[in-house]
This record gives sequence, structure tokens and C-alpha cells, in this order.
Amino acid sequence: MWYVLTKECSYDELTELMNILLKNLQTNPRTTGDYIAPLITASAFRRVLAVPKCSHVALYIYPRLLLTLLVQVHYSIRHQVRRNSVYQEELNPVSFLVKALKTLLLAVKCFFESAFEKERGWELLTSSEDHHRGVGLFARVLIQNSYHYDLLRILYLLVPFLERGDEEHQITAMAFFVELLVMSEAKRLPDLYCLNRLKEGLDNKNTVIRALCIRGLVNMADWPRKDIKILLPAMTQGLSGMNGKLFLESVTEIEKILTGPESADSIYNITLYLQELFDDERESIRASAIFLFGKMVKIAKKNNELSIRQQILENIIPLFLHLQEEDSDITQNCKYTLDESTQFLGWKLPKQVVCEKAWYEHEEVLDEICQYLVQKHQGTLQRFLYQSLFYTASPLLPIRRASIMFLGFLILHMDSKAQKVDLDVINHALEVLLHDNDESVCLAAAHAHERVFAVLSQQLNGSDGKCKPVASDTNEKQIRNVRPQSATSIRSNSSNLLSIICLWKSANKK
Repeated sequence: MWYVLTKECSYDELTELMNILLKNLQTNPRTTGDYIAPLITASAFRRVLAVPKCSHVALYIYPRLLLTLLVQVHYSIRHQVRRNSVYQEELNPVSFLVKALKTLLLAVKCFFESAFEKERGWELLTSSEDHHRGVGLFARVLIQNSYHYDLLRILYLLVPFLERGDEEHQITAMAFFVELLVMSEAKRLPDLYCLNRLKEGLDNKNTVIRALCIRGLVNMADWPRKDIKILLPAMTQGLSGMNGKLFLESVTEIEKILTGPESADSIYNITLYLQELFDDERESIRASAIFLFGKMVKIAKKNNELSIRQQILENIIPLFLHLQEEDSDITQNCKYTLDESTQFLGWKLPKQVVCEKAWYEHEEVLDEICQYLVQKHQGTLQRFLYQSLFYTASPLLPIRRASIMFLGFLILHMDSKAQKVDLDVINHALEVLLHDNDESVCLAAAHAHERVFAVLSQQLNGSDGKCKPVASDTNEKQIRNVRPQSATSIRSNSSNLLSIICLWKSANKK
């Protein structure tokens, strides 16, 4: 029907027809309650645009139709389409709109779909969580493929477009708008339509809009007569309440303009936020947070900012513990961040200790770390003890096991420097961990408990000797059960102890 209709229409009639269809497509289904009508209109557009003689009219309405289709995609993925009472089948609303979008691009000779698809663009665009990322990618691909005339038309259309509509409408429009701010032509926009609007958006209750405004402001950083850095406090405040992925993306943007003394407060606040994500349940979030923490330390070091020294000290032990995770991205980022952190602090850690070797197989690495900390940084030992004690409750098995091992070795090297009240707290925590559900944690707790008990006993007996990791022949027999053992001997002793723990657990279950 649409093919026959368009074949007989003149140019003016086609223009009028498409304007009527566009007006129908621009209705808000949340207001009308009709989520089917936009899909029917999108399907009609797909058939009309497929007719070759419609390509000139398509160019005329291209910016308006493109943005309208993108907004309708957002509506469709956020709101479920009810079962059609006539056909009694579940509709897939997004497919109608995506097909219309693809046909529109072909009609106006925008041949970049393969590049968009390669970056998972359609998947992002049709995802409720990632829709704004898909729209942003769409705009960037347009820029990369030099469709500047079309982009200028879209840019000037977006200025009033941002003023109206609900949340879905505003997010889609803002996601496109902020990407176009990298264009030289965008610099001609008055502050009222760009800078002021983005500043206001930093206080928006929607975290996605705040994140988009941060990206837009960073894209304006090289504009003449625009000092974006004075907005750093507001941008940093805008990070509050963002989820892990959105937060890390925004920090990555802010990091691009963190230079000079005015960035000190922002770096301090960002590192506070980042350390909370070190223990996120998602490995990708942990890896990115650790890497960005290292970037913040590097920037602070260049700017000679000492305000984050305490933050670095608070995270040295957590970084060592996360180095024991099995994910390669996390371990690589830990090595990078530890390197930046120790350089900032002026520490000279032995190179071989910042490695990916598992402590339960290479206890000599952990032994060397603790020996260095006790010899060089006695003023922070209690801090390190309680940091490690905190992580014994971690839900992440490698972290929980590593923190227990760290406690045992650090106390062994501290010996008489360890206060009895601290030893009692740690000893009690280790006794609880002997009942952990994981056998490797029980094993680590048993070895750590032996070392702590040996130091406690030595202090109670008033011995002047030290429980050193490397003992003389005379003392070796006395402390064999508490000194760090070689990788070979530890496996043998661990195997025996593990068998005892397993038997004990079985008996408890009975």
C-alpha cells in the first residue's frame, strides 16, 4: 500500500505525507498510553523511505526524524509493550524502530552502519542501561565519518530540543548534544545554550544527565574564553550517587582536566570515592577503580599535592591484597597503582615483591613485603594491621585468604613491637576464621594463628629474643611451627593440617 501510494505522489505530496507521519511519531506514548501507534508509524516510514524517489524528502526531514526515532527507542526499551489483543502475540517494539533507523541512514546515504555495529552500537542503543552510550557512539561515528553538514543541522535542532520533553527525551537529546560540542562550529553557540545549560545539569537528580553534563563540559575545555576548571568542585560533587560504571566513566572525563593546584580538592574527593569501589562485586569495576586511583596519584605527584598522602597510606595494603586476585586486569592495574603510590611516598620496595605470584604458593614474597614494612615504616604498622584485619571479612575469597596470611607474617616480623591488645583482637578474629566455609581460609587462619600465638607467648614469657623469619640452628627448632616455611615444606604441612580441618568440619556437621 505504501509503495503504491508513494509511487503516485509528487514531491510536495511526499513532503506533506512524511510531515504527517513525523507528527504522529513525535507523540509521547507515556502521555497517550498508546505504545503501538509509534511502532506502526515507524514501520510506515521504513516502507516509504525504501522507495528511491523519497530520498530527497528524507534529506529534508532527516535531523527531525533521526532524533525522534532515537527518543522512541528510549521510550520502547523503558516501557513494556502490552500483548496485542488482535494478534495475541508479544511485540518486539525496538525492532520496528531500529529497522526504520537503518532505512533512514541508507536513504540519506549515511553508510557507517558497519562501524557502528563493530562497536556494539545497536546493542547499546537498545539497552535500557546503555541507551545514552549508544546514542553518544552514534554521534561520534557520524563525526568520524565527516557528515558535518548533517551534524550542523542536528546541532541547531538540538538547542530547542533540549528544552522540552520528559526524562527519556532529555537523556537521548543530551547524549547526542554533548558529543557535538567537539565540533569547531559548536563554539559559536551562546553560553545560554551550552555552558549554562550544562552547569545547571550538574545539579540534576538524574545521575545519567549529570554524567553527560560532565562529559559535555570536558569537551568544551579547549574552547576560547571558557575556564571549565572553575567548575571542578561542582563536577566532583555531581559524582555523588552514581553507580560504579557511570562514576568511573565520569572520573575518566574529569581526569583530562585535572592540572594545576586548583585540582587538589577534586583529586582528594575522587580518591575517596574510588577506594569504595575497590571491593565492588564486579571485576571490571574493581579493575577500573584501581587504575584510576593510580592515575589520580600520578597527577597529584606531578602537581606536588600532598593532600592525598593519607589516602594512599590507607590503600597500600588493600592494593597488595587485590594483587592476589585471579583476574589479570586487576593484578596489572594493582601493579601500576602500587608503583605510582610507592613513588609518591618515596618508598623503595624490592622489585620482586610487586608481582602476581600467589602468596599461598610463594610465601617468601609475602615474607619480604612484611620484613620491608617492619624495617622501614614502623610508624604505620598498626594502621596496616587493622587494614588487613578489616579485609578478613571480605566476601572475595582471594582477598580474605591473603589478608589472613598478611596478618600472620606481619605480626611475626613485628614480634615485640606488636601490642598485646592488638594481638588479642587479631587472635580472636583468627579463631573465628578457623570455622570458615572455605578450607584454604581455615588453613591460612591456622598458620596465622600459630604465628600470633607464638608472639603472644613470647611476650608473656618475657623473652628478649625475637621470632625472626630467618633463625639460627639453635632457635630454628623452637620456632619451626611459626616461622615462614619454604614452598615445599608448607605444602606438606598444609596438607596434613587441611586433612585435620576437613575431618573436624565433617564431625561438626554430624
